[in-house]
Amino acid sequence: MADASINRQTRRPPMIGEPWFDAPPFPIRHRPWETAVHEDAAVIAPLAGTARLQWHADALYCQFHVADRYQIGLTTTMHGPVWEDSCVELFVNPTPEDGDEYLNLEINCLGTIRAGYGPSRAERSLLDSDLVSQIHVITSIRERPKRPDPDRDRTWWLVARVPRAVLEGATGSPITVTGTSTWLGNLHCCRERDAPSFVTWAPIDTPAPDFHQPTCFRTLSFD
Repeated sequence: MADASINRQTRRPPMIGEPWFDAPPFPIRHRPWETAVHEDAAVIAPLAGTARLQWHADALYCQFHVADRYQIGLTTTMHGPVWEDSCVELFVNPTPEDGDEYLNLEINCLGTIRAGYGPSRAERSLLDSDLVSQIHVITSIRERPKRPDPDRDRTWWLVARVPRAVLEGATGSPITVTGTSTWLGNLHCCRERDAPSFVTWAPIDTPAPDFHQPTCFRTLSFD
């Protein structure tokens, strides 16, 4: 898996769904757990996605485009079980020189956020609501709740703006972005309810679905 770059833009990326063609794409295509999750699934509707990341001024912008023929979004409460819905996730360690802790930012297709920080699945804390409320999300899904319609649904997109203050509040460290900055991370699409699918950018080798694998993170370099 080649390392990927986060584009540093002089112009603010639009909070809309058209692909940012000047930002390197992160293809989210690895499905290491297809047999495990589909053996007993009532519906097989695997996900696929593409993410793009840009840094502008004081914020990280995250854009996801998801191919999803079983869109579902029921969770509307912050820090709720968004992974059960159609969901995208950014796992990132912006300060690897300071330790192994990472931020997991999980957002369902309705724009509901779950975010935590720590070194592992078991040793992490959810972010305070005042930090999470600073994250701005726009999504193409307008229904609340969203029920699956495989005959009509095909794709959805989501854009999130994560201010520097959120990253610094989570990590407890100053965040700098220069030509030598190197972050570590992974990107995912998932849906656990009814038609399970778990997809990653950087490959993960575990028997069962588990995105919390920082040893599988790859380098996210800034141009």
